[in-house]
Parts: sequence; structure tokens; C-alpha cells
Amino acid sequence: MKTTIDKTVGEIAAECNQGFRLKEVLSGNDIKVKTIAGTEDCKPGDLVFVSDAKQIKDVLARKPAAMVVAAAEAAKLGPQAETAIIASENPGVSYALMRQKYTDRDYTEGGFERIHPTAIIHESVKIPDDVKIGPYTVIERGAVIGKGVVLQSHVVIEFEAVIGEGTVIQHMSIVGFQCKIGKNCLILPHSVIGSEGFGYAQDENFHHYRIPQTGNVVIGDDVTIGALNAIDRATFTSTNFRDNVICDNICHTAHNCDIGENSILLTGWKMAGSSKTGKRVIASGDAMVKDHVSICDDVVLVHRAGVIADITEKGMYAQSPSQPMREYVKNFAAYQKLGDMAKEFKELKKQVAELMAAKGG
Repeated sequence: MKTTIDKTVGEIAAECNQGFRLKEVLSGNDIKVKTIAGTEDCKPGDLVFVSDAKQIKDVLARKPAAMVVAAAEAAKLGPQAETAIIASENPGVSYALMRQKYTDRDYTEGGFERIHPTAIIHESVKIPDDVKIGPYTVIERGAVIGKGVVLQSHVVIEFEAVIGEGTVIQHMSIVGFQCKIGKNCLILPHSVIGSEGFGYAQDENFHHYRIPQTGNVVIGDDVTIGALNAIDRATFTSTNFRDNVICDNICHTAHNCDIGENSILLTGWKMAGSSKTGKRVIASGDAMVKDHVSICDDVVLVHRAGVIADITEKGMYAQSPSQPMREYVKNFAAYQKLGDMAKEFKELKKQVAELMAAKGG
């Protein structure tokens, strides 16, 4: 794994001139950078990224080699004697991209030869020269493997599946038959892409009859699928994860669902069949969506939201059944006062009874 940079600030700025959201170096082009560090443990020689302006003073006191901050904050700071100041349009994005470039994990570092001898690869499959295949991985008939793909140990690629360039599939994961994985995706261990959709018919005695699920799953580009995920194949067409979706660990998405691009699904996400999200939907932990429901763009689901009907207006929704955040906060505040309200009601009831008795007398 790469842990050191050993370049000057000027060299780093030149290498990251395009696409890294850096604007300019205010000072210190000749300062040497050893590695990238966090704001709380940085030291001389480190490159550090600061998104929160409140942390700048404390970080400077640690005297790192270089500090990346928002352009407006860089202008306030000006040149510094011991720390190079680098202005960025978005320090968080610069941090992510520069970590990938300089100190990311190398998924080819398993220590084995490029294609492990225990791997089982069907004779019809063409393996590009830069593909890495780990122990006991199985690739079935007609699968297509793109350039730069890494398949770690015990991965199964079923027949006619397609794996896009630069994608990494970690240990014990399965890509089902005819499913398609886009470019530069990351699939963490023990996930199943294209598992059998949960489709059954019942007779008058409630005996179950399996409905074959013969569609596929299509994963877009730059998608991350966490560990222990199950994404079911469609009944006829496709279950879709659009470009740049990130899905946390232990999530389930059922058959024929469609996840809009740039969405975030956190741990415990569950979506029943034939439901759909728009773009940039954020689902916090344990959010659940009923079948045949649509969620529009720019929705945030919090507090274990349970979506049982279409959401047609962007905003934040909470609780089950889901409700707009403003209503949820109001209702929850009222809920916390139910005990006091019950006492007041009991007292009022007593007073009314006394008044009625007095009136009758």
C-alpha cells in the first residue's frame, strides 16, 4: 500500500493541476511533503486538508508541510513561513482525489501471481494482460472482463456477465449471469449482484410457486457496493443502480428497482420490488421502501423512515410511515408530552364530573 509521497509542494501541484479542484499555491512550492495525514494527528512533513475553518489555527500550530483549504480561507491566511498554503475550490473533493492518487490501497498487492493457478476460467473468456485474478475465483462461459479489473479470492462471475474496466470485486462476492457491472466500481466482500428475485405465486392453500427471475442487474460507472449486499435480478428487464451510487454494508434492493445516480444508501437499507428513487437521494440507516413506490430527486430519509407511498416533493422525511421533517418534529414534540397531557386530561375530567354533579345537585 502506498503511504509516502516524497515530493515538493510544487511537484504535487503540477501533478494535480487538472481535475483535483486545486486553484493555486500561495507559498512554499519548495517544501517537501512526505505523506498525507489527518487534521488531528498531522505533523511536520505532512500534507493536510482542512474543510472546517475553525480547525485552521490548530492545524497550523502543528506545522504541517502543506495545508489545503478553501480559496476564501487561503486568501485570509496569505503566505505562511513554515506551511505551504494551497487554495482549493472544494477541500473535501481535493482530499478524496489526492488520497486516491497518492495513498490509496493497491488491490493488486495480494502477493500471488497475476492469475492464481487455482482460478477456474472458462476457455471462452478472454483475460486482458493487466487483470488480476485471485485464488479459487470462477469465471463462467462468455463472461466479459474489462482492462484493469481485479477479482480477489473466491469471486464468482457467472455466465455472460460483464465486468467493466478498472472494477475491483473483493473476496467471496458473486456477479450473477448476464449482469453488467460498469467501469471503476468497487464491490466489497460477500455481496451478491443478481441474486434470485423474491417472486412467488400462491394457490388457494397458500402453497408457494416460484416465479423465475430471468432479468439482470445493471450497475453503472463509479458505483460502490458495500459488504453483505444483495441486489436481486429483475423478473424480465433490469434492476438498475445508476452512475455514482454508493451503497453501505448490509443492504438489500429487490427485483426491478431503480436507484438514481449520485444516491447514498446507508446500512440497513431495504427496498421492495419495482420501486424507484430519483437522483441524489440519501437514505440514512434502516430506511425502508415499500414495493411499487417512487421517490423524487433530492430526498433525504432519516430516523428509520418507512416509505409506503410516493414522495413527490424534495426535502427531508422521517419516521414510519414517512412524513415531512417539519411535521415529524412537531408530532414528536407532542408525543413527548403525552404523559403530561394524560394527567391534565384526567384532572379536567375530574373537574367536569364535579361541575356536573354540582349542577345536578
